[in-house]
Amino acid sequence: MKKVILMVSLVTVIFSSVAMAQGSGTIISSGSIIQTHSQCALAPESVEQVINLGQIADSTLAENEGTGSSARRQFMIKLNDCEVGPQGTVTVVFGGIAGKDGRLAINGEASGASIAINDINDEPLPLGAESQPIKLLPGNNVLVFSLYLQGDGVVENINAGDYQAVANYTLNYN
Repeated sequence: MKKVILMVSLVTVIFSSVAMAQGSGTIISSGSIIQTHSQCALAPESVEQVINLGQIADSTLAENEGTGSSARRQFMIKLNDCEVGPQGTVTVVFGGIAGKDGRLAINGEASGASIAINDINDEPLPLGAESQPIKLLPGNNVLVFSLYLQGDGVVENINAGDYQAVANYTLNYN
């Protein structure tokens, strides 16, 4: 009888563990290995950012002969574990599909405007242009920029609707 109880208990444990193991999942891990001449590591939250510029009236973009703009929104590129000397700097180059005057083109239902990117001093930073050198400190650093929607200068071309734009950036360490 003891053998039967032991066997029933063992079978119950085996089937219980099978029943518990019916849930499954997947873990995906990603990242990148950077070359040793890169002086800083890009913080994970800076790899892909979504900046919502909200709603802006077409009449606001039509101001100043079609060059009106939305409010500026700040965004940051965070650099971690920087190993730099006293002269360490970084420049940033933004890329994407070019719109008016080196700004970032928008796509979607809306038209007649493009995205302007400005540096920390609120100076325009056209696509493909290198920013002014930004001094790096050992440890963590934060690079601050802003962007906004600006009318392209032709009031008749400003059309309401949703839009999106994608910019990428490259860090150049000096």
